[in-house]
Amino acid sequence: MFKWFSCCAADTASPSGIEPIERALQPGTTAVISVACCTPGAAGGDEEVLAAVAQGLKLLGDERVPLLVSATEAQKFAMGMPAHLDAPARRAVEQVVALFSQHGMGIFPVVMVDRQIVFYGGIPTPDQLAQRVRNLRERTELV
Repeated sequence: MFKWFSCCAADTASPSGIEPIERALQPGTTAVISVACCTPGAAGGDEEVLAAVAQGLKLLGDERVPLLVSATEAQKFAMGMPAHLDAPARRAVEQVVALFSQHGMGIFPVVMVDRQIVFYGGIPTPDQLAQRVRNLRERTELV
């Protein structure tokens, strides 16, 4: 098994366990995976990325509020991935794990829309986010 974050050893999961990450993997959800648990200065960045994502979605007429998920929760979930996940959710987890294996902590924050990674490694501008979501929707319509 791989080891992600030695800094995230503390249990920071919500009282309901892995619920936030499972919600992030539901169709129609927008989520940001953050490393604020490992990087104390990243908490301010969380607010910035959440605002940019919300603004980008609004440019598309989408009023969804992005869900924030800690990397600790994502790590625990990935290491014990439940068998009940459907194929798109499983692919989303595998994509994050593969990116992390290749690029390490530099992939965070990770922005996911409808179980697809649309941005990682920084804070997108609202226009960047809107364009990537448009591209995702166009690809999805073609399938």
